[in-house]
Amino acid sequence: GGVWVWLRKQSKKTSAPPCDRNLWPNVIRICTINLHISLLPWNKGADPNLWSFLEDTPKGVTIHLIDKKIDKGSILLQREVNMDIEHETLRSSFQKLLDAIEELFMENWEPFKAGRLKPFAQIGNGSCHRTPDKEKYRHLLQLGWDTPVKNLIGHAKEKSICCRLSTMIRAS
Repeated sequence: GGVWVWLRKQSKKTSAPPCDRNLWPNVIRICTINLHISLLPWNKGADPNLWSFLEDTPKGVTIHLIDKKIDKGSILLQREVNMDIEHETLRSSFQKLLDAIEELFMENWEPFKAGRLKPFAQIGNGSCHRTPDKEKYRHLLQLGWDTPVKNLIGHAKEKSICCRLSTMIRAS
């Protein structure tokens, strides 16, 4: 995608490959990041775009540090993304999120590579999902990626098994 082409161009400007530790001082040495298409802590795990509509949760993008838990690392950057619920499809909303995460990353490249971004903890439990969680909603996806998102809003009333297990483990 666009961010990888952009990174290759940046590496040519510095005559270092994109993964060269000298290009990412103080950052790559201590962390690995994820460019996630949800507004964490909402929609951790699989299919975040789909779940943001099924559960009617905030929509956006997050760049976060990777830790041992699924999408639970400290946040470096976030941006809310507005969706036109009447006209968006899963395909168009997914593309809007991809464009937003690439833009957020590229706009913040200089502070990122200089190690000036300050991570902050996620607040609240949010939600998380595994790939099998969507099976009981597959009937809503008859048009696949071209499914209008307005047909999905609020159809998932229960928290996924992933979230319930996470809550039970914390409680014990």
